[in-house]
Amino acid sequence: AISIGVLHHTPDCREGFRELARVTAPGGRVVVFLYNFWSVYHPIYRLFGPFRERFPLDRIPRWMLNVLQPFVRTHLGQTLDESQLRNLLGDKLWTPRASFHSVAEVRRWGSEEGLRFISKKRFYLGYANVIAFKKLGASTTSRRRVAFRCPNCGSLEVRGTDSSFACLECGSSYPRVAGIVRCLGE
Repeated sequence: AISIGVLHHTPDCREGFRELARVTAPGGRVVVFLYNFWSVYHPIYRLFGPFRERFPLDRIPRWMLNVLQPFVRTHLGQTLDESQLRNLLGDKLWTPRASFHSVAEVRRWGSEEGLRFISKKRFYLGYANVIAFKKLGASTTSRRRVAFRCPNCGSLEVRGTDSSFACLECGSSYPRVAGIVRCLGE
């Protein structure tokens, strides 16, 4: 289960994390991206509260948006247009709800939910952390064979090679291109 930049915008981040752990099969992985409690972004977000309430995002002057360009270039490696900058600002500072969490707190959550901590990586300038866990217990997943049906005759007797699939009933052949089977004529 993967949650990238979502849980910290929900009404109850802890409950969302619990649900990720619940739906993950034993032996599976949980990866979360959460705002870092100990980052400079945390007090900045809090200080922007009154500003956020007084000024709608669509009324922020263009010159203020352009102040973000150096951050964007180092963070994303590109320059954004005005609309994209406004969206980024909306996501970071105008979002009505954002919670911030320490790695220790999230590791504790994982332990409480039967998850084993695997790794942590600080995201750009430490404003967020990507934290990975493995769910305890034996893996219950097994590889299943996928059956293909021939679009020409409907037979399930289709076998694949590295370059194509062939129907054993009617002899139709379907090439693979970049891992995708192309059924010609459809």
